[in-house]
Amino acid sequence: MKDIKTDNPSALPCWFDAKNTHVSAALIADGFDYVGLLEDIPTPDYLEVVMGNWSVGSICCTNSLIAICDGAVFSLDCDGESLLELRWCNTKKLIRRSLKTYTPTINHKQLELFAV
Repeated sequence: MKDIKTDNPSALPCWFDAKNTHVSAALIADGFDYVGLLEDIPTPDYLEVVMGNWSVGSICCTNSLIAICDGAVFSLDCDGESLLELRWCNTKKLIRRSLKTYTPTINHKQLELFAV
């Protein structure tokens, strides 16, 4: 898997928490594009829940594999993909692995109280 980068946060949904941003960055690193909201695309022909709020689906008329979370859609054009089922399974694994391996960065600061 490529290094996951979120250098361009404007390219990702602003309502995502850090964990879902991590997953979406992994999808983008794997070739997916953030294409907008679910209501802006054709109705998926098939949709399968993967883990958490993430689902994987397909849109036959555009030959696209999609990943959906909280209304945000990431799409991969599968024209020329001879092993679409393998790509489907690898995408589900990528989402599961990204959700499981996410580690939050915690920046706690010690508060100082003035002693008199």
